[in-house]
Amino acid sequence: MHYRYGVFTGVPALGDDGIRGAMLVAPDGRLVPDRRRAWFAPPEWAPRDPFAQGESAALAGRAAPAEVLLDGRFLVQGVIRHAFGGGVFRGVDESTGTPVIIKQARRHTAATLTGRDARDLRRHEAAMLEVFAGSGFTPAPVALFEQQGDLFLVQEAVDGVTLRQWGLDRLEFRENERWGTPVADALRRARSLACLMGLVHAEGWVLRDFNPNNVMVTADGEVCLTDLEMLARPGEPAPRIHTPGYAAPEQIDAPRHGPAPGAAADLYSLGATFFHLVTGVDPLLAADDPGPRGNAGRLAAWLGRLAPGNEAAHRLAPLVVALLDDDPARRPGLDEVLDRLAETARAAAGPGAAAEVISLAVTEADHPPRPREYAL
Repeated sequence: MHYRYGVFTGVPALGDDGIRGAMLVAPDGRLVPDRRRAWFAPPEWAPRDPFAQGESAALAGRAAPAEVLLDGRFLVQGVIRHAFGGGVFRGVDESTGTPVIIKQARRHTAATLTGRDARDLRRHEAAMLEVFAGSGFTPAPVALFEQQGDLFLVQEAVDGVTLRQWGLDRLEFRENERWGTPVADALRRARSLACLMGLVHAEGWVLRDFNPNNVMVTADGEVCLTDLEMLARPGEPAPRIHTPGYAAPEQIDAPRHGPAPGAAADLYSLGATFFHLVTGVDPLLAADDPGPRGNAGRLAAWLGRLAPGNEAAHRLAPLVVALLDDDPARRPGLDEVLDRLAETARAAAGPGAAAEVISLAVTEADHPPRPREYAL
């Protein structure tokens, strides 16, 4: 049994990082973050642990944790994230000595009316890792096993950083109010992201949750898709899923259970990811009264305010705005995205060495590959 003191939905609040989180309401009316730990950790004003048996039990709960060895092979070394459905951990495969990522799925959590729960999501992710194992742009699957009723997926640990961190590390702030990601870096990375999405679409899948946290940039500059549990065939029954700021309107407005969206929904997510790539900002809008502009108009206006002094944002703005169109039919396809990135790179290229640097971003994009030949 697992228990915690907290909320299911809580009071939504927009934080300084642009992420919307659930807040608890303290007795004095203050909003307090709902922190989810691996142990019972109520706020100071909340009731004590109802299952604790005196001081000795409380002290016992603070004892140093023992090492955890899963499946007699995988040693847990640290936690990446705790969640209701199961944690994500760093570990090592003691049979080979190689680092791994361990994803836990607790039974009966994240259950839906379809009869599926968190364990089914992990099984599906394991299947997707097998499908794309030969691509070189997803982690290699290592093991899938059950232990004490929970399911564990073990996969290769990717040596790198999230796309979010990669982009933030490259944001430059210079004199004369000039700032942003270097144009050449932004164009190369944008092209690799479009091609990564193309690899998935070419196999007949939609990502449904493409965002800067679900892509890693490796030490040698390659991109790697790390979370594949939400991949689905367009039109097949699937639970609604989206990351605020990165989901197309048709995803947000979809029924809780229904057909998976088409590839155009991923194109919106690609545009939102480009938005973050060139600005370091999540394209997440606070609630607003309905108006004639819609989300696309508001995002275009916001990007227009961020573009002055930011050459990458200025040059990519037309493509980003097109991808963020509220109408799926008007979003440019991946071949057109690659064409427009190539045109943007050529326009940005200047005389001398600068032109040579930027031209690297368009060498392969001059002739966009056919669907099953996307090359990153």
